[in-house]
Amino acid sequence: MPTPKFLSEATGWWEGTSLLSLPWERKEPYESNSSLHVDLGPKGSFSQIEYRWSFKDTVQHGVLLAGLGGRLGGRGARWRRGDHA
Repeated sequence: MPTPKFLSEATGWWEGTSLLSLPWERKEPYESNSSLHVDLGPKGSFSQIEYRWSFKDTVQHGVLLAGLGGRLGGRGARWRRGDHA
C-alpha cells in the first residue's frame, strides 16, 4: 500500500492553531494549539499521521493510516481517535 505522493512530501512535524466551530454551543469558534506529525511506514508502504489538539482544556489525539493499493481497491485509510481506543 504505497504512500500518496503528497503525504510522502509532507513528512515531519507541523504546529499551529486550529479552530473548532460548534454553532449550537457558541457563536465564536474554539481556538487551540495543534500539532501534526506525518511519518512513513517501511519502504514508504503507508503514511502515519498523528495529531493532537485540545477542546475545553482536554487534549484530543488520534492516528490516521493512509496508503494506496491493497484489498480496498486502490485507496485505503484507517483512523483511530485516542478517546475511542
